[in-house]
Amino acid sequence: MKRVVLAIICLILLILDNSIVPFFSIFNGTPSLLLCFVICFSIINGRWEATIIGAFSGLLQDIFFYKYYGINALANLLLCFLAAVIGENIFKNRKFIPVLSTFCLSIIKLLFVMIVLYLAKVKMSFGYPMLISATYNMVIVFLIYNKVYRFSNKKYMKVQWKFNKD
Repeated sequence: MKRVVLAIICLILLILDNSIVPFFSIFNGTPSLLLCFVICFSIINGRWEATIIGAFSGLLQDIFFYKYYGINALANLLLCFLAAVIGENIFKNRKFIPVLSTFCLSIIKLLFVMIVLYLAKVKMSFGYPMLISATYNMVIVFLIYNKVYRFSNKKYMKVQWKFNKD
């Protein structure tokens, strides 16, 4: 049940990220609802689940990044793992550190993607839109963190991942 719910949430957020969110762009900076959700989820739920949801959400984002498949998967996996490490050392019911972490992690992700694309000789804009996107993500996490925290503590979300049937 847990995997299905997370997959559906990620798909819905991906669809919103690519259909509605671009209309709320400010100076070419747009938020990523999917990234905000997976960072919050990773901070709350630990390394193992962060790794899984990071890779899955990155692969979903890579569907729309057709030419350079895998960049978002790797970036999200690493960021979610880092978010989980941050989450091990904080009070999870407080949102100051998760909000600040989201700002930093958003910048790290955008820098990582830009560096990889630069190495692949793809031209991208750098600078101001990145700060706007990171700030946007920070505001979104401020609004959704408590909801994700309560959602993660639901009984059906506490069931452990099982990959093999013994």
